[in-house]
Amino acid sequence: MEQENEIKNLNENIKQLKAENEQKDKKINYFEKKIDDLSKVYCTRYVDFINLKNNLVISDNGCYYTSKYSFKETPDNKRFTLYYFEVKCQFNYLYEKYKRLQISLNSSITDRDIAFFASSSTIHNEENKSFNLAPISWNNNDTFGCGLIYPPPHKVHQVSVPYIFFTQNGKQIGKAILIKDDFCKCKPSIYNSRCSIAVNFGNDLLNKPFIYSISKHLILKEFYETDSK
Repeated sequence: MEQENEIKNLNENIKQLKAENEQKDKKINYFEKKIDDLSKVYCTRYVDFINLKNNLVISDNGCYYTSKYSFKETPDNKRFTLYYFEVKCQFNYLYEKYKRLQISLNSSITDRDIAFFASSSTIHNEENKSFNLAPISWNNNDTFGCGLIYPPPHKVHQVSVPYIFFTQNGKQIGKAILIKDDFCKCKPSIYNSRCSIAVNFGNDLLNKPFIYSISKHLILKEFYETDSK
């Protein structure tokens, strides 16, 4: 009789443990869904990038930042013109799989982006055609950059069309993308989710230089092929 009671108590304990585990699983599933939902929260902010300080860290998640001001071609310039900015990323390893970063230039005319997506290691042109890079490792404190080159108005070099390129930790990643006439006026844009970013637009290069050596930039000769219209 005593043995039967002990077995009964053990069975009751097993049932209770199973019920508790089910509750824990439900809670885990709930919090995982909550995290996923939060990672999809999206907002848009238009930022006066010219007034941003180099050390500004933006910790909001799921936000898209677009400059009020555009990079513009200098019509009378006899040299190449380079626009460039960098974004340093920091993230909590707890949310590492949810982190997202996109750096891009957005056309003021067509409202389309030429962008680099860190999480998928892809570059997208203005028709949203994607180009896969060799797999890159996105680590905490990595710095990604985006550059825009305007050639002189008179063709004196092999490259006579503006192009955009991207960098990681001071080195170019992928090929460059030639841009069309309707993309020649564009704004810096950044999307980040589940990671904080520090933006450097080069307004204090003496104290806070770019990781990428812009003074050693060579005119690129390799470009992704795009569909002609």
